[in-house]
Amino acid sequence: METISIDRNILVFKKVFEAESRIIFSTKFGDGKSYFLKKFMESYPVPIAIQQMSVRRCKEFLDIDIDASLREKKVGC
Repeated sequence: METISIDRNILVFKKVFEAESRIIFSTKFGDGKSYFLKKFMESYPVPIAIQQMSVRRCKEFLDIDIDASLREKKVGC
């Protein structure tokens, strides 16, 4: 499988990341949010405390998003 380059997207996100104090990073499950954030942090090192907090917070929000999607579709209810 061929990998799609996200280099341009990372550059655009870097500008937003530097300019904004809060960012909503949302899309449906499986669209690559975690992959993108991992690649962004590899490309532009963030202080480890912020990185760990960011990853933890993103996971919390992703879990909430997944839970809401499952409840909406009434999966497991």
